[in-house]
Amino acid sequence: MISLLTGIVCLLTCVSQVSGTDINQFEARSHKSADQTMVYRLFPAKDYDENQKYPLILFLHGSGERGNDNRLQVEHNFPDLFITDAGQSTNPCFVLAPQCPKDLSWSGETIRQVKAIMDSLSNEFSIDQNRLYVVGLSMGGRGTFNILNDFPGHFAAAVPCAGGNDTAELENLIQTPMWLHCATNDRSIMQYYSLVQRLREKDRQVTWFKSNRNLSEPNMPWETVVSEVDRGASFLFCEVLDGFHQDSWIFAWRNPQLSRWLFSKSKN
Repeated sequence: MISLLTGIVCLLTCVSQVSGTDINQFEARSHKSADQTMVYRLFPAKDYDENQKYPLILFLHGSGERGNDNRLQVEHNFPDLFITDAGQSTNPCFVLAPQCPKDLSWSGETIRQVKAIMDSLSNEFSIDQNRLYVVGLSMGGRGTFNILNDFPGHFAAAVPCAGGNDTAELENLIQTPMWLHCATNDRSIMQYYSLVQRLREKDRQVTWFKSNRNLSEPNMPWETVVSEVDRGASFLFCEVLDGFHQDSWIFAWRNPQLSRWLFSKSKN
């Protein structure tokens, strides 16, 4: 009951903007492959011990954070829940935040560069290859589907928010558990509806949780969402009924069940 009330309080405190992240917590890095250079930020796992294996979360930002200043992608809309003291104490992990160059998107060559960065980090640090996760919003939500499509089965779980993709092959996507987030008033909502339908046609059970931003008028009790996480659900969809584009990831970052679900997933 206490965890349930805590979850409700967290969601009720959702605000219209996500506060900035302290950039000093991240290492500033760059990766060069062929003639391309991609800058990125790396949050190191708390109390890193090379004799232990650590999960790695890949975060793909939206179109507004593109560039080469190596700042915007963590200063705006970043999922802080993974790097707080509480989060790192419970689930110490690396968080990788590459920055997409201006006028490009998370597709094709940029996705291949991101994969190369992940490979280089795996050679440098003790990364658990069975617990690689990808989280993305808006353009990064579409990029999440793209990287799942280009490297099927590479990730243990994914959290796409407010970025649809109607070109990814379903057979590639269904190899990775996903917690989908999108708002009813978002322009990509129809693609999320279509994906849920296609998953169900493939006999994949999808838990579809609908709620207003302040958790009013949900279509199922919050306890049901908690129990779905407890049972190890592979596919969940949160639809923010009265929300717009940014509300999907605001809801996701404030969802206390998201980390518990994500870190429970492992390819082995």
